[in-house]
Amino acid sequence: MVHLHGAYLFNLLPAFALIARQVPYVVLPLSDGDLHFEARSSRLWLADYLRRLVVRGAAMVYCLSPVVEAQVQRLGLGHDRSVKLGNCVDVDEYRPSGPPLSGGPTILFIGSIGQRKRPLVVLEALSALRAKTHPTARAVFVGPYESHLYEHTFEAQLDRLGLVDHVTVTGYTTSVASYLEGASVLVLASSQEGLPGAMVEAMAAGVPIVATDVGAMGDVIRQSGCGVVTTARVGGRRSRSAAAAPA
Repeated sequence: MVHLHGAYLFNLLPAFALIARQVPYVVLPLSDGDLHFEARSSRLWLADYLRRLVVRGAAMVYCLSPVVEAQVQRLGLGHDRSVKLGNCVDVDEYRPSGPPLSGGPTILFIGSIGQRKRPLVVLEALSALRAKTHPTARAVFVGPYESHLYEHTFEAQLDRLGLVDHVTVTGYTTSVASYLEGASVLVLASSQEGLPGAMVEAMAAGVPIVATDVGAMGDVIRQSGCGVVTTARVGGRRSRSAAAAPA
């Protein structure tokens, strides 16, 4: 399996080796953004050609959202070699929980703490919430830092906003069920997504969601009425138009 994650040529190298050895492979793009290059580069035409070559040569491509599926087909893969994945989470582990824990609303973030997930936006939201309506609000970030450099960036923002004592970072964990039990809302401010498992888990646990309209998130939220969809800037442009679903 070739997992396309991020617009980087080195992610395609395993596929080139498989093509050379005539070994069948399948492709799993994280999002539609992983199927094209945004970088300003003189080699852009070559990168685009190589990416198309990898996708077209796959025995099967698994798509986490209709947006990814459409992009795969624009790259030349027929319907007979693309499969749209629906819910990829075992929801039996999650049960609707009771009211959030006392002590003020808790914003929950689940995922890698890095640029693509935009956790700094969550910090800005927490700061505004505390200043305007809920001075006891807090946030819990469940997941590892993307890099040491981003950890320093995140901590600097915590200090700048005065949130050091109001934010908990758990690091990597194998289960998020206990964190969902005490959450008031899950916030997914990502610039790229497919169908994030954290969103499906929150839905199963009865936790409302605020998410950007990227990947499958907006469609799922609008269909289920489990939260609110908002816009995000992606690669210098706005994502699809915002729409609020009944919370």
